[in-house]
Amino acid sequence: MKKLVVFLHGFGGDKNENKEALIQIMDSFPSWDYIGIDAPFSSQRDRGGFAWHPITNTRPREYVLNDGKLDDSLAFLKHKILEELSKRSLLWKDLILIGRSQGSFVSILLASQSETPCAKVICLSSRFLECEQLKLNSYPPIVWFEMEEEKQDASREKLDVYKSLQKRGLRIKYLIGKKSDHELISSETADQVISELKNLEN
Repeated sequence: MKKLVVFLHGFGGDKNENKEALIQIMDSFPSWDYIGIDAPFSSQRDRGGFAWHPITNTRPREYVLNDGKLDDSLAFLKHKILEELSKRSLLWKDLILIGRSQGSFVSILLASQSETPCAKVICLSSRFLECEQLKLNSYPPIVWFEMEEEKQDASREKLDVYKSLQKRGLRIKYLIGKKSDHELISSETADQVISELKNLEN
């Protein structure tokens, strides 16, 4: 069964980040279609890149969720993805979202507020905060990857968030991404993602 896989980058990244890992996934499912989407806002960082919503420059950094940009990004994404699905005569149920960091946060929001579940959501280096934009209108299967080489305290904090989302009713599977850190998705983690997607081939 054909699928559309959409890659959503992290804060300060772009659609070409972790290209080697993404090509590894693409090569494993050659009959599927793939697109990467750049977020509609600048990250405001010296290194450039894009953002789905702002993050403060203070320490610790905080998500800015009340300035309208997150809602704009969600509307932008939904319009773009529906357009791409229509081009291929596919439906929302044929969609797979793969997001890293801020992109994984946006993936969960976008998938859960849709009336129809998408095929699967893959969250890499997951970051999530409770927010008003989380509307549980559908319950797609979500695979939540923490990264083996991230700081232990950060992973522990995010595990608590994962458990909180699970209590809200989200269908989340928790995995540790092998030999990866927050920025870099390893070949080993890409293999884990491929394994989680194999049941969607038929």
